[in-house]
Amino acid sequence: MGRFGQWRNPVEAGAGGSAPRTLFEAVLVNALNPSPYLGWALVLGPSMLAAWSERPSYAVALVVGFYGVLVATLAAFILLASTARFLGPRGRRALIGISVAVLAGLGVYLVASGLRGFAAA
Repeated sequence: MGRFGQWRNPVEAGAGGSAPRTLFEAVLVNALNPSPYLGWALVLGPSMLAAWSERPSYAVALVVGFYGVLVATLAAFILLASTARFLGPRGRRALIGISVAVLAGLGVYLVASGLRGFAAA
């Protein structure tokens, strides 16, 4: 069932019927995800090398700052998402509706921005 289907007919927590994922599966999915490799190859790697050539402590600060913000943000998101179970079906439906609206708005903005850039070229 897609997100819209969940919004119309929310499934109660624990009623999904899917088996819990193992740590091995989570590690495998993260190891095969190309995002970290692309991020390091295209953004973080060159930035770290430029910072290292200026001063090694800048490169260390870049990496520590990046991963510190990443871990703190993910921890905050996990804590926030874990409170959704206390909202009940109606509250979860509202959160799904809000996320759909935000993602649709972002999609419209990105398409419009791309079309403006294409028209300007």
